Parts: sequence; structure tokens; C-alpha cells
Amino acid sequence: MINLSKLIGKTIAMQKISSNQQAKAEQLSLINILNELWVETQYINLPDNDFNISNSSILIDNVSIIAREEKDLNINKYQSLASYHAETKIIKFISKPGILYSGDVVNIQDHFYINLSKKTNEEGASQLAYFLNESGYKSTILNIEDINELRSSICYLDNNRVLITENLAKEFAFLGFDKVIIDKEINGIIIGNKLITESKDALNIDGIENISIKLSNLNKQGFNLSNILLNNEVLAAEPMEVRA
Repeated sequence: MINLSKLIGKTIAMQKISSNQQAKAEQLSLINILNELWVETQYINLPDNDFNISNSSILIDNVSIIAREEKDLNINKYQSLASYHAETKIIKFISKPGILYSGDVVNIQDHFYINLSKKTNEEGASQLAYFLNESGYKSTILNIEDINELRSSICYLDNNRVLITENLAKEFAFLGFDKVIIDKEINGIIIGNKLITESKDALNIDGIENISIKLSNLNKQGFNLSNILLNNEVLAAEPMEVRA
């Protein structure tokens, strides 16, 4: 499995580490690397020290679409996300009986792919497709069963190239792409031609520079590179100025 997020915009939001000094130092090192790549970092405060903010919303232009889990166990998290984006974005919610997990959604250029799973049903996918169409984006609803999550299986690189797992490479929806096929588990963020990964996940990809970072103490706190909130525009998901 891969778990990659491509940073198209200029700002990232992440939950702030405050208790563990070693983990805090690793987070600051990550932020420094992002800042060197002209990416701004903002902190977002979520209840219960929840780092999994990337699973809870899809960000497009001036719209934030708040996903909905099958069991709304943490309403406060969704309210916090809505409040975070309310000043700069129009907020839309996936409503019952729809359920949507953002890990089942991948954005490749101006096209979104939405995979049906135990966490995303047809109603949730259809609601997202409607919201995307309102903002001028195309979408394709898939039903691929033998993957953990779509976001963990494909990521756009550049010039029609995608990083993709072997079991997804022959799917019809992705036949038109040039493929870099991998079979190892990694967490990473792609910024331009830079791939930031944890040290153990370094990859050798033509035209892509790998930047490795140690995040072992952050991992122990429940944080990894997939736990950041991405956005494809200047405002939010987003370029960064670190806020205490």
C-alpha cells in the first residue's frame, strides 16, 4: 500500500504536537522542510488530539466538503473543521443516508475519482459528484474492491505520470496514464518534483527528488504524513506561516 498526498496548493494544515518534545522537534523539522519548498503551515486544533484531519474533508477552490463517517462518533471534529474553513470557504456537508471517506477520493488534475467501499456508499459518492460538478470538476465513481483505499493506491506525479500500485495499474479508468508502479508501503507528500517521505520509505523515481525525514516519535503520537490537510488553492490546505 502507498499513502500519498500531492500538494497542489500552497498551504498545509496539521494538528499541533505540544506534549512530547521529541515529537514536537520532528514536527518542526517537517514544517521547516515545507517552508523551504514555499509551502505555508497552519495549525488546526481538533478535539481529542485527533490527527486524522485529512480523512474528514475534500477541499476545492472556495468550497470545503465535509465528509461523513457511517457512525458520527466525533461531531466536534466536523464542527471544528467547518469552523476552520468558514471564513474562507463555502461549507457543504455529505448528508444521510450518504457516507463518504476522503481516503476513497483522489484528485488528478481537474478530475476526481471516487471509489465505493465500506466507508463510502453510492449516495455519498453521488452527493460529492454533484458538489464537484457545481464547481466545474468532473468525476468518476469506481467500484474497485481489492484495495485498502483509493488514496493509498494512486497519486499523480507530472506529465501524465501516476504513481500506482500493481493491483490498480490495469484498471480501465487509469489506462490512459503513464505509470510508475510500486508495491511497497509508504507515506509521502509530493510538492512539485519533490517527494517527502519517512526515511524508511525512500523511493527512486525518475525526475522526482526524494527528501527523507525521520518521524518515529511523531508516529508514536499517532501522526504521519497522511495526517495533514491539503488544498488545491492558495488559501487553505495550504501555503504556510507557522502559528503557535
